[in-house]
Amino acid sequence: MWTLGVGHGSLDSSLGLMDFTRADDPFTASIKGALLVALAVIGVAVAPRTSPGRLRALTAGAAFALTAGLAAPVWPLLPAGWWAVPHTVAALAVAVAALRLPGLNDPRVRSAGAASAATLAALTALPFLPAVASALLTPFNRLGSVWSSAGGAAGDRWIPPFPEGVVVLGLLAVASVAMARRGHAALRPVALAVGTVAVAVAPVASGWSRAADLAVLLALAVTLVACLTLARRPRWAGAFTVAAGSVAALAVATALAERTTTYAALAVLLAACGLAVFTARVPWAAAAALVMAVLAATGLIWAVSVGTGWQPVREGLSLALAIGALPAGLLALRRWPVAAAVSAPHGAAGGAAAGPVADGPVAEGPAVEGPAVDGPATEGGDDPRRLTGLVLGTVLAAPALLPVHAALVEILGFYRPLALPWTPLPASGGRHPLLIVITILVAAAAVLLSWQVAGRRGVLRAGAAAWPVALTALPVSVGLPYGLEVGLFVAGLGPSAWMAARSRTDWAWGGVAALWTASIALSWALMSRPATLVVLPVTAVIAGLAAFHGRAKAVRVAGAALATSLVGGEALAAGLALEWPVRHAAFGVLAVACLAAAVAGGFRTAVFAIGAETAGYALAAVGLSLGAADLPLAALACAVIGVLMAGTALRPDRRWAGYVGTGFLLVASWLRLLASDITVVEAYTVPFSLVLLAFGWWRARSRETSSWVAYGSGLASTLLPSMIAMLAGTGWVRPLLLGAVSLTVLLAGARLRLQAPALLGGLTLAAVALHELAPWIAQVVVLVPRWVPMAAGGLLLVVVGATYEARLGDVRRLRAAVGRMR
Repeated sequence: MWTLGVGHGSLDSSLGLMDFTRADDPFTASIKGALLVALAVIGVAVAPRTSPGRLRALTAGAAFALTAGLAAPVWPLLPAGWWAVPHTVAALAVAVAALRLPGLNDPRVRSAGAASAATLAALTALPFLPAVASALLTPFNRLGSVWSSAGGAAGDRWIPPFPEGVVVLGLLAVASVAMARRGHAALRPVALAVGTVAVAVAPVASGWSRAADLAVLLALAVTLVACLTLARRPRWAGAFTVAAGSVAALAVATALAERTTTYAALAVLLAACGLAVFTARVPWAAAAALVMAVLAATGLIWAVSVGTGWQPVREGLSLALAIGALPAGLLALRRWPVAAAVSAPHGAAGGAAAGPVADGPVAEGPAVEGPAVDGPATEGGDDPRRLTGLVLGTVLAAPALLPVHAALVEILGFYRPLALPWTPLPASGGRHPLLIVITILVAAAAVLLSWQVAGRRGVLRAGAAAWPVALTALPVSVGLPYGLEVGLFVAGLGPSAWMAARSRTDWAWGGVAALWTASIALSWALMSRPATLVVLPVTAVIAGLAAFHGRAKAVRVAGAALATSLVGGEALAAGLALEWPVRHAAFGVLAVACLAAAVAGGFRTAVFAIGAETAGYALAAVGLSLGAADLPLAALACAVIGVLMAGTALRPDRRWAGYVGTGFLLVASWLRLLASDITVVEAYTVPFSLVLLAFGWWRARSRETSSWVAYGSGLASTLLPSMIAMLAGTGWVRPLLLGAVSLTVLLAGARLRLQAPALLGGLTLAAVALHELAPWIAQVVVLVPRWVPMAAGGLLLVVVGATYEARLGDVRRLRAAVGRMR
């Protein structure tokens, strides 16, 4: 019966709360309330005599009945929307009674009753959760259309006022604070969260104007920032930080409805958070304040630059990110003094502080955290503000250039003359005046952050990487005259080249920056003949100085190679400027290649000689490709390269160059013969064979080299082409000469006991004899009777068979004699 009565009364109260049209008269409601109170008293009286499971059920039912009974006479007297308030008050009163009412000797009943009543009090806030969530999230829905509203009420027109919800949340927050002060430390975060939400939604719930809503949110945010500044315990500092960040975000989203409110809100947050950065007691709280302060400053810069019409949205965002990254980098370098937190005396903070702001032990309960120890301030080498500034500066600087990427792409326009040298092109600068400012700011932030990470080395590397970008961004931003742009690029090559030459550890960064700057200067100078003729030697001088004074071997080699290449380019440009054809100007490049080979030979012990020699070979290849326009010039170019390589072969460590030079000289002779319409094959093969035979004789002086290695290629290069020409042609001169030469080679090979000349000469002589005797043999075979060849063959077989053993011995002796040849 008790269960049915409690269930019926609770159901009736719940339906009455859900249906605002169902309202009992005060007398009927009072009767129902009295009955429910009586049932609750019965349940509390019976509960201690039952099992633990039934005790909790009876206590919970009694708490529910008592709550409904106490609220029943009151809520019909209130407006429909306020019916939840008396139930909240009644539930909290029941919780207090369960804990404080004398006469309840069973602690199980007190605990179960208080927990049930607290749960009922929390459930009374459920009807307001949709409105609260809508009030908190609606400002963020307008982020896509900022500054589109003026005046008006706070919140959204679809959210009706709900002041009763604020009252319920406030009651729950006050109750949580009271319980937390009595030793229930777990309720402190709940009190902070509920109280923050109640204050944040109060203007919307009350239907105030947007200005009043923003004022309340800013006041709340500043208060929370002050709390995180004064908090001594990291746990409470973290809780206040989360709350302050959330309220600050809500305040900014609300302020974005108008320009002036945006300026004011961001300025207030910047001032409050900036002060907290330097005064917060917990380092991590100060780091969080640093993030909020820098973001507020970044947002304020964007709002002012865009709101005043000074910059478009994208450029304003890029500028704000770049400026925001700079203080973050500066704060990352600061050495923060970290003072040890000092806890409040026992009982003082707990008795004076209101709510969870107190960090010391509570007045009437146990200490939830041990007291901190007094200590002097120390230098904060590992202060989280430094790491936070580093990360935040990187996060802001990295995307700062993205909104102006179209302007950055125009830097590649300096390479346009490579496709059309000495052709005037339209200028591309002067349309992005903000680019240089953003680039310098990002570069400065990168230098500061690199200093924090890698010290002086990081500064040099970041500066080297940013230098070419800033250098090329200046003309794109302000549109300098052409001559001044070229001079700027050439002058900008100096610092990078100096870093590459003088740095022992960061020469690679300086070298890359110098090469990048030099490529831009040379490319842009190609748009004008005078600029090309001036920039090439100046750049060559800078590269030469780096080659002579560089500390790293790679820098000296690369500098010499670049200087040599640029001198070759100057020679080619000078020839073209004189209106010479390209095939004639190419010989200037070959002349520089010869000069480079001479310099490398004269300073062969120097490091830079490697670069000069390598660049000389490259220039020789370029000159050959440019000068090979017709056969006579190609022959002359090959002859020049042959002489160059022959001169290089005079060095003891470059003997191999002699073979290359000889090859080029032979090719030059062949091209000259071909240009003269000489088709006799021996004119091409005999000089080549003589050179190879000379090299073979030089190698065979030790009498340990095989004759095939020494003379085989030289003899074959003449005898075989001539033999093929003999078989394919007519006349008696070539067979006669070839036979005489092959006989001479055979006799020389037999006399000197050289296998290759003997075999090659014998085989060639046999081929010549067979070629010359073949017509006569054919005529004899045709004229004599048919039985004569058969008889001669049979006679030959008889003679061979009769003297087989002797002939076999002769063959073996011949094979042995040939095998003993060298």
